[in-house]
Amino acid sequence: QEVLVAPEDYSAASGEVLVLTGLVSFFISMIWNREIFESNPLKDRLGYNNVCVTWDEPPALYVAPIIFAPAIFLSVRYAVLDYIRAAVDPNLTKWRKNFVHICNLLYVISVWIFPMIFVVPPTVSAVWHTISFGQYIFFRYVMIVGNYVEVDVVSRASWIFLIIYGFISVGFLTVLYINYINFDTKQGPTLPWAINMLFDYSWFVCLVLTEFLLPKQVPLKVTYEQSGSGGEEDPPVA
Repeated sequence: QEVLVAPEDYSAASGEVLVLTGLVSFFISMIWNREIFESNPLKDRLGYNNVCVTWDEPPALYVAPIIFAPAIFLSVRYAVLDYIRAAVDPNLTKWRKNFVHICNLLYVISVWIFPMIFVVPPTVSAVWHTISFGQYIFFRYVMIVGNYVEVDVVSRASWIFLIIYGFISVGFLTVLYINYINFDTKQGPTLPWAINMLFDYSWFVCLVLTEFLLPKQVPLKVTYEQSGSGGEEDPPVA
């Protein structure tokens, strides 16, 4: 049986799972732990409640890792399929194939590290908690760039998305760094909370838009067939 598979559908779905994790965690915290939104280590540094706050304390902290778990599978599945697609594409030069392979490898490692955000809450270490998330922001964008390297024709809308997504990703990491590095002396957000929040929530919007604005690529044809009959050796072919 032959099946057409678009690897980028898996990467887009993994981002949507992250958004879903935040939404479910928000409603859980609003119902059973509303106090977390009034005061928390991230709000002290950024001046507002970012998405991570929704799952930083029980009971949402117990549910969020379960909801996020499929994102790990989806990300690894994307990386494997995209690795194969790049490897069998006769039109890709060697350096482009290697670039795509490296992007996918870094992305998978990043996704494996991401769950540390549930293990190290900001009450233990706001810095390491945020690093777990920040590295994902960076390497997810690296993965997105890899998609552009794979294709020869990119629409104007896709180029605009890449530029905006890159600006938001770098901007988000920058405001996090500025606010965190100065917190010990300033004891509050260095930048206006509205700027911090703009980059934060814009990044999550980009997760949802990824599925629609990535460059169009040729799907991978996957063939499934049984290798034998019930574990017995196949009869020799005359």
